[in-house]
Amino acid sequence: MFPAVLFGVLVTIVGCLAECDIAGLALVAKDLKFDAKALKTCQYLVGKLVGCDEEEAQELRNRLLYKSGLIELSLGQEMAAIESFEAIPTALGSGISSLAHQRLHELYQNYGMWDKLPRDDNRKKFEYLKGASLRDLSSGKLPPLADVEQMIEMSPWQGEARILENDIFYDRLAESNDINSAQSIISNYEVILNKHRKSLSINDKLKIHYAITVLQLFVISTPPSHLKKCLNLDMDYLPCRQLSKIASSINKVNPPHSAILHADGYFSSTNIDWNRVLEFYLNSPPSIETEESFENNLDLINHLAGQHVMNILNDRPLSALKTILVKAPPITDFNIKVNLILCEALDILSTPESSKQFCDLAMLEVLPKDERKSLIDFPRNLRDKDLVKDVLEKLWRDFPHLAAHAVNYISSSLSTRAKRVKEDGDTAVAWQLIESFVNEHNWNKSPNKYLDAIATNITKFTHKKRQERQQKYFQQQGQQSRWQKQQHYKNQMAPKASANKDYYKILGVSRQADTKEIRKAYLSLTKKYHPDKQGQLSEAQQLRNQEKMSEINEAYETLSDESKRKEYNDQRRSPGPNNRQQFQHQNPFDFSNGFKVNFGFQRQRRPAGH
Repeated sequence: MFPAVLFGVLVTIVGCLAECDIAGLALVAKDLKFDAKALKTCQYLVGKLVGCDEEEAQELRNRLLYKSGLIELSLGQEMAAIESFEAIPTALGSGISSLAHQRLHELYQNYGMWDKLPRDDNRKKFEYLKGASLRDLSSGKLPPLADVEQMIEMSPWQGEARILENDIFYDRLAESNDINSAQSIISNYEVILNKHRKSLSINDKLKIHYAITVLQLFVISTPPSHLKKCLNLDMDYLPCRQLSKIASSINKVNPPHSAILHADGYFSSTNIDWNRVLEFYLNSPPSIETEESFENNLDLINHLAGQHVMNILNDRPLSALKTILVKAPPITDFNIKVNLILCEALDILSTPESSKQFCDLAMLEVLPKDERKSLIDFPRNLRDKDLVKDVLEKLWRDFPHLAAHAVNYISSSLSTRAKRVKEDGDTAVAWQLIESFVNEHNWNKSPNKYLDAIATNITKFTHKKRQERQQKYFQQQGQQSRWQKQQHYKNQMAPKASANKDYYKILGVSRQADTKEIRKAYLSLTKKYHPDKQGQLSEAQQLRNQEKMSEINEAYETLSDESKRKEYNDQRRSPGPNNRQQFQHQNPFDFSNGFKVNFGFQRQRRPAGH
């Protein structure tokens, strides 16, 4: 509304009020919109109409009060709306009075003002839950969360129930780094700030904004959206000023939140100045002045983070309980995040040995003991393959660089093992696991150079091992083939027992003779025909003895071997072509094709006529 128009409206209002011109005021009220500017006009008119006694004036006043209440509801000023609706007399029984009553009933229930509502079943249930909670508190214990949640469900804007629920969540947060509890505390405080801001003092608001900032910055590890609100209330509030310095320092060097704690952000992260990260946390002097001295910013910020978290756990804003929950700074998501950042920075810029301290600290907080042990022992014992795969998937989802660090650790350990043990086929399953994991998440296509390097190294090693296995397989196949050929050749070339010779007769034993008898006969014959035992023999006699010894050796070689003896006996029992073939095989000259050989001297007959 332009100033000139507004001035004209005010002149009209003043003139009408001076004469209690209800008709004129009604026209003015009818033209008022549902916005903040109209609210001030409504409130002004309501105040001035008190001096007009006419019934029409009171009816107009009630309509203006109801309109004020609706505008206040639209602006989120529920408590002010309650005051506006309550100013409308309920005894009138008019339509406006009935509408105001309905609005009040809903607002009373939301704010937990059950004493202003009829004593129905809902009110009885709420009063029972509230009474049970007070009895628990008086006995020194917190009420069940389920009871408090029912109270909040029935009266979502009731401040006492929200604070009581926060006491329960603070207690859980002190026991473990429960992010869900921290988020619930923040949600409850935001409801209180929104629905009870008129009843909160500046000091209460500062403490709430400070507590939310600590939870966001150090417990949940998200941007502190309430830090600016705290400083807007009081620029000199020391707790928020120190938090501002911490947030400003780490925001200058820390990678984006998504690049540390989200797989997609980590996968695509590039151009992070890791040297600057290491310089700030490990090498530079502390950037914030404190009464205590610290070696570097890492020690300083970890100390301050722990102190601030301990402060809000023990001094819970708006809580009536004075219990000390912690006596030492707890480990929070902020500490884990800093360890993750330094783990990644040192992995990229240095060696796994130098990053081990921070990577192990992060692993210690994010993995249960059994999962951590299975991951560490896997390259050595090659057990729990399925569990290791599940752990890698969980790390990749929530702490992606720890998954990359773990895969690199496994591949490095397996490579070292391969150098020590040449024949180590069992590790093929382990290599297959990490290669499959890397391929499933497309690390070889990542702009993140660390991921790409791990994928490349694993691919090279597994490719090399496959080539070695293939080469070894072909060598084994070749060796087996050569062995089979050699065996076949030996079998073909091995002398066969000749069924045409009576080996039993040669050795002078019966066909039933056992091995000992055959051996005894053989030794006796070798002594008899051995050259050293013969003395002076003619050349012809020596030749005959050599032939005899050859027969003796051949007979003994056949009869002393059970398989050869059996084959020989079978041949002797079944004379025929087989024997003939065996004989032919032994004889280098084949005379089986009808040629006759005369070993004696016969006088050749001369042809007739000679």
